[in-house]
Amino acid sequence: MARKTKQRQAILNVIQNTAKPLSAREIYEMVKAQHPSVALTTIYRNLDLLTQQQVICKLRVRDNEYSYVMNTEEHWHYIVCLSCHQTVGVVKCPFDNFAAKVAADTGYEIVAHDIQLYGYCRNCR
Repeated sequence: MARKTKQRQAILNVIQNTAKPLSAREIYEMVKAQHPSVALTTIYRNLDLLTQQQVICKLRVRDNEYSYVMNTEEHWHYIVCLSCHQTVGVVKCPFDNFAAKVAADTGYEIVAHDIQLYGYCRNCR
């Protein structure tokens, strides 16, 4: 595991202390307030490392845009507005029974699933 730098710890603090998924740009702006010399490339590099280490989760908002959340014990899915990109977590997973059926039908041992829903929020309809 890579050593914990001040900037990496600041990134983790920002993600942990924010209730919603954040884009790299949002994380950058918040970390820059504490560490003015931080570069956006440093943020991306650390987000990639923290994602690889499964400390955080990377959520696709649209084609090449992502948001980040802490990887917790709770199993979450997300719904993303295609217009304003608001992202809302859905705690109750309706797919567990489906995953069990797929496992039984295919003989696979399913260890995880990741589902994101896309649509338009009330404000954007």
